[in-house]
Amino acid sequence: MKVNGSAVYGIDAQVPDMVYAAVEVARVPGGSLVSYDFDAVKDRPGVIAAYRLGEGGIGVLHYNLDEVANRVTGIQSGVAVIADTYYRALTALQLMPKEWNDGGHGDITDTSIINGALEVLANPDDPSYNPADSVGDARGVIAASSNVIEATYTTPYLDHACMEPMNCTVHVTADRADVWVGTQNPPRAIAAAAEEAGLPEEQVHVHNCFLGTGFGRRSRPDEVRQATAIGKALGQPVKVIWTREETARQAKMRPYSVYHFAAATDANGKPEAYWNRVVSHSIFNHQIPQFLRDGIDSQAVEGLDERLPYDIANKQSHLPVHWWRAVGASQNAFALEGFIDELAHAAGADPLQFRLDLLHEDSEFRRPLEVASEQAGWTTDLGRGEGLGIGMAEAFGTIPSAAGDSCGLKRLMLQSTVDMSFIRGWSRCRWRATSCMA
Repeated sequence: MKVNGSAVYGIDAQVPDMVYAAVEVARVPGGSLVSYDFDAVKDRPGVIAAYRLGEGGIGVLHYNLDEVANRVTGIQSGVAVIADTYYRALTALQLMPKEWNDGGHGDITDTSIINGALEVLANPDDPSYNPADSVGDARGVIAASSNVIEATYTTPYLDHACMEPMNCTVHVTADRADVWVGTQNPPRAIAAAAEEAGLPEEQVHVHNCFLGTGFGRRSRPDEVRQATAIGKALGQPVKVIWTREETARQAKMRPYSVYHFAAATDANGKPEAYWNRVVSHSIFNHQIPQFLRDGIDSQAVEGLDERLPYDIANKQSHLPVHWWRAVGASQNAFALEGFIDELAHAAGADPLQFRLDLLHEDSEFRRPLEVASEQAGWTTDLGRGEGLGIGMAEAFGTIPSAAGDSCGLKRLMLQSTVDMSFIRGWSRCRWRATSCMA
């Protein structure tokens, strides 16, 4: 179906008597729409209506930066313009005068967030730290050591950047709601539509379409909630399409993380003590706070706490909980494996052998590393300007291990399941890191 073009994605949905809605929300999370002048565009061809979204407008739940539940599920403050074609709706929306406030958050930038995180990171005694895992006396051993290696890593916010912009088509009647959407979480989409339509969930019918990529973004039904609120207010079928800019504006980012690693090594360069601190935003704190463990978001320290695969006699890690959070494995493995490479380099050791020497003989991490290195043709005999890296991680009960060169990245993934298997692929890119998670 995808090959011959017959696959139906959410944006392809067509319903009789359907109209179109273009939306715009506050450009600063926590900001709000102050006013809009629909009179300035209401007489344009095809324009039907405009609705305020969120607080003071349509929608059952309203986004509020100070309320955890609403931050997750609410409709952000904004405005929707409806017309008989999407082009006409979008054009009217863009031409319509609007006034916004930033909710007091307008001076927050990536730089200010990272700088604040680095300030916390620089103070190991900051009261916001929560101990995630501790074995032995890592800080004591490091303080007494004459050979300490330290490194700081940062990972940025990342948008899902789905190929298909977010969209949803709905038809709400007195006793039924139909929703056409590409969703990764149909039950959650049903619940959101039912709440906005004021109907029992059994009267909501989600017609799940192919995803124009998802990467987790389409498990959040904010476009479903928004479209259902508009459809209910309008009283006829409506397709809501976010522009590419709006899709980015309403993104649910993988948040930044900053890491500080310290290790004390013996005369042979093998770590005797390992200590890391992490500052990051927390998805658990804002969606499912009951899942926090002594203030710790387990996803934020995934692979860095007791799940750390390497056998080090003294180790300790911490996390202060901040803002939003996404799956930690995607960034924590980069930081940890990068630091392991730094330790191997300081010891003058083969990065592969250095890792193997830090694993128990019966470690389940050993075989994925060995097979990845074999398949990639691992060698340290490299020419000038050439590089070859290797790394591993544990995520969702599997152990991906990857080896890559500095140009024309080779990716090898090993799933540590009942039946060990590997997937081999190629990606054309330039890569300066010494480890890569497939």
